[in-house]
Amino acid sequence: MDNKEKGRDMANKKKRPVVIVGGHEGRLVFFGRTSETQPDEKGGITLHAAQNCIYWRGIKGMSDLAVSGPGDQCRVGPPVKKQWVSNCSSILECSTDAAERWEAQPW
Repeated sequence: MDNKEKGRDMANKKKRPVVIVGGHEGRLVFFGRTSETQPDEKGGITLHAAQNCIYWRGIKGMSDLAVSGPGDQCRVGPPVKKQWVSNCSSILECSTDAAERWEAQPW
């Protein structure tokens, strides 16, 4: 990791970690970091280091992704630098433990 990437990583760590439910028909689940507190006028939020939870099993509902993070039976895509998530229907602030689990990317 070069100095530019390290600086970007540190800036992302200062943003709050969230799980967002949104997208078409509210069926997409994302984790990322944001400084925004509510959706913009189009109903979206910009996430940094965004990851898509493609499949979740073995957890106690959607809120468990924000409390405990994804489990061993979940399938999560790799992070992208920046993503705008449309039609946000739920914004869940993550616990420190959950954010660490997401960012560890054990899958």
